[in-house]
Amino acid sequence: MKKYWTIIFTLLFAFALSACGEKTDTDTLYGTITGTNYSQQNSISTTQSPQVQEESDTGSYPHDYAQGKFDASLFAGKVKSCAYAGNDKIIVLSDKLYLYDTQSGVVLAETEPPLEFFEVYAFEGGYLLTGFSSNGATAYFYDENLSLTKELVTMDLLGEDLVTMESGIAISSDGKKLALAGTYGLYVYDLENESTERLLVQGDRFAANSMEIVTFNSVTFLCENTQIAYCGQGRSISDTAEDELFSICGTVSVNGDHLNIAKPSDYVIDTNDIQNRVNRIFMPQEISEPGDFGKNTASLKWLDSKTGQENQFAFSSSDEGCEGVYSSEQGTYAATAVLGESLIIRIYEVSSGSLIHTVEIENPDKTYFYRIPQIYLFDNSKTALVLLGGGIQKLDTLVSTFTFGA
Repeated sequence: MKKYWTIIFTLLFAFALSACGEKTDTDTLYGTITGTNYSQQNSISTTQSPQVQEESDTGSYPHDYAQGKFDASLFAGKVKSCAYAGNDKIIVLSDKLYLYDTQSGVVLAETEPPLEFFEVYAFEGGYLLTGFSSNGATAYFYDENLSLTKELVTMDLLGEDLVTMESGIAISSDGKKLALAGTYGLYVYDLENESTERLLVQGDRFAANSMEIVTFNSVTFLCENTQIAYCGQGRSISDTAEDELFSICGTVSVNGDHLNIAKPSDYVIDTNDIQNRVNRIFMPQEISEPGDFGKNTASLKWLDSKTGQENQFAFSSSDEGCEGVYSSEQGTYAATAVLGESLIIRIYEVSSGSLIHTVEIENPDKTYFYRIPQIYLFDNSKTALVLLGGGIQKLDTLVSTFTFGA
C-alpha cells in the first residue's frame, strides 16, 4: 500500500455542553440514573446482577437493531469483565467464559477460561485470547464456538526475546499473522507457514526525526493488514539531547520497510490501554507520569485503521480522561468516566468529536465508585453496558444499561 502513516496533530473542538438536551431521572432499587441525550430522550435502566430490566421499544433504532440486552442471571458466578466479540456479541468472564449475543439475549457458547486476566481479539473465524501463563506470554486461539484450536507460547516463537504485555500480541483481521512486541524487537509470525520474521530491533533509528527505538510495548495491524503500528519508548539521537526516554509511536510495513517513528508532543500514550477496534485504533493518554502526577490533556488520539492517519479530539471538560476512556466495537463512539460520589459517563461521536450523551449513575454504596468502571458501547443498537464492582470481590457486580444517540 503506497499511502503510509503520517502524524497529524489536529485538535477538534468538542461541541459545547450548553447544547439543547433533555434530562431523564430513573429511580431504581439500586440508585438513580440521570441521563441527558443531546439529540433525543432515551430510556435508561439499571440493575444489579443477576437481575436485569430490558426495554421492548425497538422503533427508534436503525437497521432493525433493538436495544442491547444483558441478562446477568445467565452467567454462573460473579460477572467480572467483558470483551467485544464482533457483530454485537461479547465475551463474558464469570466462573466460566461465555459467548453472548446482546441482540438476542442468548448465550451461544461457553468454556473454561484459560487464565484469570487476558485480552480478547476477534478475527475472521474466531477469537484470540492473550495473557500470561506459567510459560510467559501465551496466545490461545478459539473458533466461533469457543473451542480451543491452538495454543502458542511466544517464547517458543521468539527464541531469547520476551513479550512483556498482553497488548504486545495482535492478530491480523484475517487471522493469518501475529504481531509481537518483544523486549528487543518487533516481529511478525506467519500462522500458516509457522515462521517468525524480525522487522525491527532495539536501536533502530529514524534519521528524519532524530530518534531511535528503545522499547516496544503495544502492537496492532492497520491499513488492511499491510502495516503494523507500535507504541513504546524512544530517545533522541541528536548530540545535544539529554538521554531521557519518551513515548513514541510509529508504523512499519509487514515486510520490514518504511519505518516511521514519532513523538506525540506532550501527549503520553498509555501503552497498556491501546484499544484496537474495527475501524479505529484509540490511544488513551497515560494518567500520570513520574514527576508530573495527574497530567491530563483532556483529549483522545486515534488512528484510522485503513489509512493510518492520526486524529485527536478534545473532551468537554478538563476532568475527563483520568478515570477511564472507552471506545465502541466499531470505533464510532468513545466514552469517558468521571468518578466521585457517583459515576458520570459522557459519550462522544468520534469523527466530529461532539458530545452526544451524558449519564450519571448513583448508588448508596459508594464503594462502587472506588475503582474505574468497565464500559462497553455497541454501535448498531447504540446501547451502553456498564459494570461497576467487577473487580471488587466483596461486592455483587452492578450492571447498568442505557441507550444513547438519535
